[in-house]
Amino acid sequence: MHRVLLIDDEADFRSTVAEFLTQSGYEVRALRDGTGVNAELLSERWDAILSDLQLPGLSGLDVLARVRAVDPAVPFFIITAFASLESAIEALRQGATDYLLKPLKLDSLRTRLDRAVRFRALQSENLALRREVASLRGGGLVGRSPGLRNVHDLILKVGPNDRPVLILGESGSGKELVARALHEASPRAPFGFTAVNVAAIPESLLESELFGHVKGSFTGATSDKEGLFAAASRGTLFLDELAEAPLSLQVKLLRVLESHEFMPVGSTKTHRSDARVIAATNRDLKKRVEEKLFREDLYYRLSVLEVRVPALRERREDIPELVEHFAAKVAAEAGRRPPAIAAEAMRVLSAYDWPGNVRQLRNVVERMVILGPGQDLGTADLPPEVMGPAGTGQATMNLRGSRKAFERQHILWVLREYGGDKVKAAEALGINLSSLYRKLEGEDTEEGGSRG
Repeated sequence: MHRVLLIDDEADFRSTVAEFLTQSGYEVRALRDGTGVNAELLSERWDAILSDLQLPGLSGLDVLARVRAVDPAVPFFIITAFASLESAIEALRQGATDYLLKPLKLDSLRTRLDRAVRFRALQSENLALRREVASLRGGGLVGRSPGLRNVHDLILKVGPNDRPVLILGESGSGKELVARALHEASPRAPFGFTAVNVAAIPESLLESELFGHVKGSFTGATSDKEGLFAAASRGTLFLDELAEAPLSLQVKLLRVLESHEFMPVGSTKTHRSDARVIAATNRDLKKRVEEKLFREDLYYRLSVLEVRVPALRERREDIPELVEHFAAKVAAEAGRRPPAIAAEAMRVLSAYDWPGNVRQLRNVVERMVILGPGQDLGTADLPPEVMGPAGTGQATMNLRGSRKAFERQHILWVLREYGGDKVKAAEALGINLSSLYRKLEGEDTEEGGSRG
């Protein structure tokens, strides 16, 4: 049974509409004003909400703002006996699904409500499918290493939550992919994902870009401009390289995170945005706070939900799968069959330290496929920086590190062959079960590697 929340201060109207909707198969809860629309009530599942525009205390638009801060997708109907073009435009701008006039035609209300609830159900089905895809592929994050599995788990846990998220990781490690996966795993998935690199925008233009401006607010402002916070409302706004934001802007970012309110440059009117903010940086934010370059209150507001993306050198076992993934993608774009990567070339790629992380690996594989002689790619197709000194294929990892990386990859391959059965895998490898666990956890020493 679909659940509807009805808010109206007229007792006869509440009673009539609630009885009609109950007879139509809905479960209805009725309130006389918006003061009861609190966090506890909004934590319940509602398939639709109907609210009068003019209520004692909170207005219908105030109720809408509270609802949208928690659930950007639930159908919300504004009902009023005092219709105006301005209130209709404002209601729809803030995310109302429909705007209905009193006296209501009950059959028309049921038709509109049925349609909105069906659409909501389709959205939920699509969201479930998106979450399933995100769990399988991590929103484009390729690999099965423990570090990446932890990221996948966090995406599924944190994604549906509507709070801000802070993504930490080195440049090129896949922070934007994580942000997109979080968006796809959230109720905001049907709405837009907007990405902006804070470091790429001149400081003088950054505030206007994020919050917009009004005509005449500065030289060159020949018309009003909507900022990214307004444009991303109901969706997700991804702020990459946030550590580079000037302190003056950080104050305004903190305000919009806490109150969902902001003022465009040159305006005295407060605007609202319910955009979910996901921020990312490759900097040490705690150190930036100590250096007085990043606001402590903003850091703690963002770091409640934190996702750390491991560097590629921390998940070397994912490199073969990443190489094959990128090679197949580039070959498909060129209308060719995926190339075969020689074992020695794959060994060199797996041993290299990848200071540029996944982005650097992708560029290297793209170059190999595009410039390679044909379907077979070997060490001759690797760039000099990967091959190491004098083209020896010796990366920066020492002998012990190379052996452990290869050993771990081999163990994971054997585990897959035995369907994850560690007892059978240990028997096949000729080691005892405790040694297998130590090697998987990276605790095995050079000397300990001979224990079996």
